Amino acid sequence: MLKSIKYYFLITICLSGKLFSQNFEHDFKSRFSQQPISVSQILMNDKLGQLLVEMNKSSLDQLIKCHKIKLVKKLDQSHSIIRLIDRDWSILSAAKYVAVANNDWKVSRKLSVLGIENSSNKALSVVGLSPDALMLYLNKSGITNLKLVHYYNNNVVIESDDPRIVALLKSNQSITHIDLVNNSVLEETSISTHDLTINRINKLHSDYPALNGETRTVSVKEDKFNSQDIDLIGREKLSGLESAFNSEHATEMATIIGGAGNSFINGKGAAWGVNFTSSSFENILPDNDNSYADLNISVQNHSYGTAVTDNLYGVEAKAYDENTIKHPTLLHVFSAGNIGRQVTSEGIYAGVEGYANLSGNFKMAKNVFLVGAIDENGLVDNRNSAGPAYDGRLKPELVAYGKSGTSESAALVSGVSLLLQEHYYNQHATLPNASLLKAALIAGAEDVGAEGIDFRTGYGNLNAIKSMTIIENEQYYEDEVAQSSKTEYVLSLPPNVRQLKLVLTWTDVNANVEDATALVNDLDMKLTNVITNNSWLPWVLDHSPDADLLALPATRNQDHLNNVEFITLDFPEAGDY
Repeated sequence: MLKSIKYYFLITICLSGKLFSQNFEHDFKSRFSQQPISVSQILMNDKLGQLLVEMNKSSLDQLIKCHKIKLVKKLDQSHSIIRLIDRDWSILSAAKYVAVANNDWKVSRKLSVLGIENSSNKALSVVGLSPDALMLYLNKSGITNLKLVHYYNNNVVIESDDPRIVALLKSNQSITHIDLVNNSVLEETSISTHDLTINRINKLHSDYPALNGETRTVSVKEDKFNSQDIDLIGREKLSGLESAFNSEHATEMATIIGGAGNSFINGKGAAWGVNFTSSSFENILPDNDNSYADLNISVQNHSYGTAVTDNLYGVEAKAYDENTIKHPTLLHVFSAGNIGRQVTSEGIYAGVEGYANLSGNFKMAKNVFLVGAIDENGLVDNRNSAGPAYDGRLKPELVAYGKSGTSESAALVSGVSLLLQEHYYNQHATLPNASLLKAALIAGAEDVGAEGIDFRTGYGNLNAIKSMTIIENEQYYEDEVAQSSKTEYVLSLPPNVRQLKLVLTWTDVNANVEDATALVNDLDMKLTNVITNNSWLPWVLDHSPDADLLALPATRNQDHLNNVEFITLDFPEAGDY
């Protein structure tokens, strides 16, 4: 838990839930307990390791905030795996159940279903040890046929055909998660059309002709684009992480992001002067930290996906949240996916048709930006993947034009983001944090599809010129807030305001792999009229696992799931708020 959280409070002025519900039960006590224990046994035993506790959320949160316990995994709203920091027995007095945990909680649901005996000769994700420490531990344990495949921080992918490997990994106290790696990564369709007018990118080009992204570098993470293409030639920076395979899809994504328009009008991208680099999506973890810094990468585009069964906060989601903490000005833009007709068999949304079919657990990360697609009429094809995320969070955040799928729409948002970064840098000689960039994109968006926010179109359709105007006019606050404190701002609204929009964003620390909910630091926002004392809360959606409830219009309520909060007020009275 951070002592203070930096957040962005963005205001735009246009002139002229219900509680989490579950449809299944986990028998955590029988699966993850060695034996129940008493508080006296806790005092007598210095080697308890992890504990399984049943405790209400408010009591657990208070112990975490006071640094009395370490939350290792949040199994659901009342069951958690914890480690004691303070050995005062009274800290567990509010617990309904306490037991020494066995090591089965470390094994992913996917690997549990497969069975340990069938886990050899496969790629495994392991969380908790550095690559060197993991390899040393396994070698000392007699595992010699071992390959280090990929890693990011303490998220490591290894391969071995030794049948003992999962049992050895489970027994290491530092390891907190073991999973099978999903290697079925696919590009999310090619494009057949390209249009910069629908999202007002042409207007941005007209009003800001000096902005073309030439000071920025974008990474296209998939197979390699054709660097000799007439619209891309001369702007490649080699990363050493490129795929061995060229791809027409990658070339199309690079063209949408920043094609020069030498071939024809539809060969011009959003940031038509940007520099390009490439990174293979054979490794779906974030790239090494040095590559982002050395190549001056400020946006990475991800127009690919995996299976709908990855409906959880997995190793990749954790890694991308960690990556944004380490690189706060780096924006990861993901396509939502084109598997909207598939039905997940994982998590609380198992069997719910039309929702919760985002393509990949990396898209469950909190700090990345997820983009869906609309056609030229503002309609969403049912092929396009919809939210919510596995825990009910609002995904995708935005939509943009993508006639043939969400790959194109993600690339458009990546290109526009580069122009917003360039203009901000021209104003401040530094890049904006990714959370501010997200706020500007959300606040500038126009409502499309169902009225208000929804799980298909997020906060609306990209409007490039409106988001640029927000950056231009500096219509935002950057601030910090400490634990259990609050900050107030006074907004003086003139007469004849058509709509007030408030967007609150922050970069949240990563959760633990397969936590029941991902949010760690919970900020809340409220708008109040100073004179009348009337107040308005953010818009929230019913995220119950039922298609009819997921389709309901948003209502105003406190939001304890998302690291974006969103308030609108139509035709507000003039005065102070």
